[in-house]
Amino acid sequence: MVSDTEFRRLSRMSVAPPVEPPVHHALRCEPPSIMATESEIAISQPNTPSVVVVGAGFAGLEAVRTLANSEVHVTLVDMKNHHCFQPLLYQLATAALSPADVAWPIRSILAGQRNAAVLMAEVKAMDTVSRVLITTDGVRLPFDYLVVAMASPAHFNHPEWAKYAPGLKTIEDATRIRARR
Repeated sequence: MVSDTEFRRLSRMSVAPPVEPPVHHALRCEPPSIMATESEIAISQPNTPSVVVVGAGFAGLEAVRTLANSEVHVTLVDMKNHHCFQPLLYQLATAALSPADVAWPIRSILAGQRNAAVLMAEVKAMDTVSRVLITTDGVRLPFDYLVVAMASPAHFNHPEWAKYAPGLKTIEDATRIRARR
């Protein structure tokens, strides 16, 4: 979870609205501008255990940050290139904040963590027997440890509830509510 001090620091950052790049790439976090290939993530430290964390919400980010000083290589996989601070989405929906105020690039959050890499991709399958995570792009990420920290679905798998109560879990949900005003 983000501490009050960290939240204040992040909220003062000047961050552009999140933009989805057309191609999924693995991004090394140190330095933030260097891109690594998927094979470099898997073999970056062959004798070091690999941890794959699926989901860059509060739980996923906390798992990665907790492992910062551990002798492991961590790969964080998420479909988005940003972390959305959900407790502030209501302020985005009411036009009190902009999308840039509630979303921060994942690479920026993990920029100082040398043992972590970020892969923007959608998970297709998790083979726990072979210990491989497979993305929709066909990337195969071997792991020694797997942390599944994905968000719960909106409306708890009851899509019929959507007509009575719009979801408020994403920036897209908030901007849709804002447009209905």
